[in-house]
Amino acid sequence: QIDEVINISEPNEHRLADTRGRMLKLLLTDGTENICGLELNEIRDLSVNSPAGVKVLVKDFEMRRGVALFGPHNLCVLGGMCSDLEKKRQKAMAELEK
Repeated sequence: QIDEVINISEPNEHRLADTRGRMLKLLLTDGTENICGLELNEIRDLSVNSPAGVKVLVKDFEMRRGVALFGPHNLCVLGGMCSDLEKKRQKAMAELEK
């Protein structure tokens, strides 16, 4: 599942906005291990507004310097969410908008 999504192609104040030419940084977990990943090619079903805990299927991804590299060919968004994580995400987003 994906716990966090931010757009690292934008300055801090705009990292929670989907923009053209975006590059998303993902924090993924299987419940035990965490990995950091980058969206190299746009994955249409994924955005900074994706709910926390959204389930994904990953396969045959490359790791470079400890970072997983993703695109539509190796990451598929299945859907769903984790309500506890989503509540925390919504609260954090509200704080940032102040």
